[in-house]
Amino acid sequence: HANGTVLYSARIIPFKGSWIEFATDINNVMYAYIDRKKKLPVTTLLRAIGYESDKDILRIFDLAEERNCVIVWAAGNETILAGMDCSKRNNNTIRVSALDQNLRPAEFSNFGYDYQGQNGGRDFSTVSAPGVNMWGCAHGNGYCSMKGTSQAAPIVTGAVALLKSVDRTLSARQIIDILQRTGKRIPGAVGPMIQIRDALQQVKGELLGYDDA
Repeated sequence: HANGTVLYSARIIPFKGSWIEFATDINNVMYAYIDRKKKLPVTTLLRAIGYESDKDILRIFDLAEERNCVIVWAAGNETILAGMDCSKRNNNTIRVSALDQNLRPAEFSNFGYDYQGQNGGRDFSTVSAPGVNMWGCAHGNGYCSMKGTSQAAPIVTGAVALLKSVDRTLSARQIIDILQRTGKRIPGAVGPMIQIRDALQQVKGELLGYDDA
């Protein structure tokens, strides 16, 4: 915000049913929005779904850190700096940009990575992965070709899960360092393209460079 307050937001978009959005204001109060219309304190929503006491609610906000969770974001499809969305500014989350069939930044993908290290250590595009002409599920029990950073992000989520399967103690920051260090440099302002086998070998203490062979 213009006054220096860091604002956060998140959105749940179900296959069917109402959208639910969460956002903080300049007073650090969190609200929930249902279908972008009804606004209510997030505590009201939490109490409605079973978190009845203040203690129960406060416990929720400790879970991610306590359980060493890693959050993976789709960087967005507006061809703008990914950090324009305040929810994608945390250095301990992974923001994924999309690549096209030629392993170049997709024309729609949000960006924000500096290979020269002149961005003050803040990379709004953490890593990248293929996100064009991706085969996915469609209505009517079928499949279709899709594109978007929302197609690239699941690839990275899968890679994170594999890394965690090797060493479940890895923190978000450690996983980011591994994915960036073993990733393939991409022309343009998007993060390195993940190299899953090299990342796995890095966790095991050996960097093989499969994709350079």
